[in-house]
Amino acid sequence: MRNQFCKVGSSKAFTHKSKAVIIEDLYETFKEKSITTSPLNKKRIEFFESKTQQFEKMLKVLH
Repeated sequence: MRNQFCKVGSSKAFTHKSKAVIIEDLYETFKEKSITTSPLNKKRIEFFESKTQQFEKMLKVLH
C-alpha cells in the first residue's frame, strides 16, 4: 500500500462546451426514440418526449 500511486483529480472537468455536446447527443437520442417507438406504446413515447423537452431546455440555458 505504501508504494501505490494515485492521481487524485487527474480527469478533466467538463467544460461549458463539452456539457452542451453531451446534452445535445442525449437530446437527439431521445428525440429519435420518441419518433421510432411503436405508436401503441404511448407511455414510452410520452417519456421520451418529456426527456427531449428537458434536454432542449438545458441546451437553451447553455447556449
